[in-house]
Amino acid sequence: MNKIFPIVATTLVTLSLAGCTNYAPSTSTPSPTIQPTSLGMGTATPTPFPTPEVTPKGGRKIGAIISSTAQLSRLSAMLTTLQLTSTLNGSANLTVFAPSNNAFAVMDQAQLSTLLQGQNRDKLTSLLTYHVVPGIYHLSTLPDGTQLHTEQGATVTIAKNNNKTFVNGIEVTQSDIEASNGVINILGGVLTPPQQ
Repeated sequence: MNKIFPIVATTLVTLSLAGCTNYAPSTSTPSPTIQPTSLGMGTATPTPFPTPEVTPKGGRKIGAIISSTAQLSRLSAMLTTLQLTSTLNGSANLTVFAPSNNAFAVMDQAQLSTLLQGQNRDKLTSLLTYHVVPGIYHLSTLPDGTQLHTEQGATVTIAKNNNKTFVNGIEVTQSDIEASNGVINILGGVLTPPQQ
């Protein structure tokens, strides 16, 4: 038995060394690492332009809900002035980011007064259409970093942090209010389009 053990041990060492000499490192290319990008409140890499949902779920139109919601009365008055309420009551599916009365109260009042002057209707229209996205997007289903095209033409970015959702850094105070032609999200601030 003492003669067998050295032979077995020698064989195992020889096999181990043979295995080491035949080892070749993997030549496969490692997967690229995606670095997170800071997006206001969130840190995820942008997820641009998701596919909208198809079927609205609510009973009343977006314009009707805004008109009957007390905390959206200032927005409702602006939409009426610009004759945009009928657009929000139309057949097109939309996602609306609706600034609350408090949002307008904390906005720069000189800027707001200027926007409300008759000669600045185009600027006010640009501001309000920057809060409207074609298609239905529930914020609860969108990942951090999602970008959405607005009716105004520029994009907004959705960020999520500590169980809160933000649009361009402005907190969403109430989300995914269902309408028969889309969804409404109430904001604690007013979104400012680029170069507004």
